[in-house]
Amino acid sequence: DLRNVAFAKLGAMALLGLPLALTWGSEGLFYVILNTFSASFEAAQLAIYQSALNLFTLCFVFFIGFSTSASIVARYNEGSFVPVRSRINGVIALNAAIATAISLFIFIFGDEIAKIYVKDANTAEFMVRAILFVAILMPFEMIILTIRAILRNFGDVIFPSLSVIVANFVFGIPCAYLFGIVFHWQSYGFLAASGTTAILTLIILGARMHLFVQRLDETSISATSGYIENE
Repeated sequence: DLRNVAFAKLGAMALLGLPLALTWGSEGLFYVILNTFSASFEAAQLAIYQSALNLFTLCFVFFIGFSTSASIVARYNEGSFVPVRSRINGVIALNAAIATAISLFIFIFGDEIAKIYVKDANTAEFMVRAILFVAILMPFEMIILTIRAILRNFGDVIFPSLSVIVANFVFGIPCAYLFGIVFHWQSYGFLAASGTTAILTLIILGARMHLFVQRLDETSISATSGYIENE
């Protein structure tokens, strides 16, 4: 029956799509809340934060493409005898290397990048520091996005979404308020909160990935043993 097939497809899409929608929605809401907090910043600090956020967003969108392609490569070779862990580690390492190369570019040309955003010499000096902090975050964010994409592509869609939501709202927002508003670190406080949130997310997702691929490896070994016995 076509209607049953349509409902089944719709249910499968919902199971995959809703966690993903919640993930990106929570990411957007996280930065909306930070922007609301930043209304109390001095003008120069507000300019630094918005410029650093703009640079981060440009890199973030670029990283989404690489993380998605990495997950496809890992999944496409699922039937090979190469261990799942080796394939996944390979694409994660490649993406981390790409992000590191971008970070090095930002480090080298940080002064020039700062001058694109701000014209005042004193503000540009502080802007360089924010840019360098963004550069440090780049490899962490790339690895996080890659792990999330790989887990989703192998069917683990809920845990990555929950980990991002918990990290952003249970940990990230309080840290941003504490560092940026209470400690008066302003833009640097928000960047520090983003860094600590990224590290926490990476630890959670890294642990999940370790357990997940270990289970997949065991399944692959069992399947390979059964194939050899049948031969």
